[in-house]
Amino acid sequence: MAGAYLIDLTGATNILNDLKQTKCHTVIDWWHNTLIERGVVKMYWAQPPLVEQGSHNGQLSSTISTKPGTRSRRIKWWIQKSFKYYYRRLFNEERIIE
Repeated sequence: MAGAYLIDLTGATNILNDLKQTKCHTVIDWWHNTLIERGVVKMYWAQPPLVEQGSHNGQLSSTISTKPGTRSRRIKWWIQKSFKYYYRRLFNEERIIE
């Protein structure tokens, strides 16, 4: 997870109140999932995404990444993103589950 969350004051307050009572005994990504499952916060997906992870798009290298943040890496990320956003969309039919 990129850790890019947009929450309002109510969501932040709910998370802090829950944290005071139940604590966090797992990795942060899984904890976020349990907050959603237990109804502490609601999750909505933004499409297209509002942010990108810098270590994936070539903007920066993470401390554990073996790949440098180069111009070619940024170009490859843009091609991959464009393919997923424009081309693949033409062939994927949306399925609505009722």
